Amino acid sequence: KIPYKIHSAVSFIDVILEVLERDPIKGLLILDAQDLGRKGITGETDTILTQVYNKRIASEVKLALTDYLDDETEIIYIRNAGIGGEELIRRIPLWALDRQDDIDHLTSVFIEADAVKPGFNDFRRTISTLREPGGCPWDREQTHESLRRYLIEEAYEAADAITEGEMDDVREELGDVLLQVVLHSRIAEENGDFTIQDVIRTVNEKMITRHPHVFSNLEVDDTKEVLYNWEKIKKTEKGEMSLAEKLEKLPRSVPATMRAQEVIKKAKSYGYASRSTKELIKQLTDLLKDEALNEEKKLADVLFYTVLLVDAYGFQAESSLSERVDYEIKQLVIIDEKLK
Repeated sequence: KIPYKIHSAVSFIDVILEVLERDPIKGLLILDAQDLGRKGITGETDTILTQVYNKRIASEVKLALTDYLDDETEIIYIRNAGIGGEELIRRIPLWALDRQDDIDHLTSVFIEADAVKPGFNDFRRTISTLREPGGCPWDREQTHESLRRYLIEEAYEAADAITEGEMDDVREELGDVLLQVVLHSRIAEENGDFTIQDVIRTVNEKMITRHPHVFSNLEVDDTKEVLYNWEKIKKTEKGEMSLAEKLEKLPRSVPATMRAQEVIKKAKSYGYASRSTKELIKQLTDLLKDEALNEEKKLADVLFYTVLLVDAYGFQAESSLSERVDYEIKQLVIIDEKLK
């Protein structure tokens, strides 16, 4: 046996920090370039990306960084750090990263925290500032109850933007929905109930638990089996509930057509027989002929049986009615234009 001893030495990280005059005590993220797409960066700390060892990796890094930096933002290109007389450090725009001719296994990239575009943590701080003393009077006055209608409105506006297919509008409206989530979470944090991290952790755990075919060894054949497993796991998490308990938990804030269809769905899942389209059409016809019923009650029954019929045909009542309303609006606009 030959005795040996390992001596510590200055790493290339120390060299980079010394040359760039950066103090790691303020925070430093060191990341393998191949993990960038999965882990990401923030504007909280400076970042060193290692293992940028060829143009393919450099190209992948460049594309991943476009989520955090503008194309013209300067990054620091580093090569041969710690090798005396051969060190090379230069500032280049992000777009030029994969166009460097001297990329090799000793290439790293340094990203200054100040160069990173605002992200989720910056948004959280913005909302916190609005709620703090000296912040916005309106935001400080808000409660879960006062914001309830805005959450509903923003969700509908996001849905409308998706229907219209304008991605700029979708981006903006999803931001407004996110605002509601963060604002509600901030209020809850102030009340000692939960934080935004609890919200994220809860939904993350839910998605992992309810997708055992992705995160575990369960094998599934199709989407139908995925949905079956989802409901099965949900029952395990929340405990077996009676039909009455499930129906009582249905949110009253959703449109009546959606709520009605959810009632139908849950009833069928508990073994209640669904009626055929022929039976439903007959019941609708009989209802309309029944003169003994109060008109409002009769029309309410007609609406409900119409939803039953739509469901029996396999369609979504809310989206079907929405499309019909859109058509009516277009027809009225055409008529109005002709009359002008």
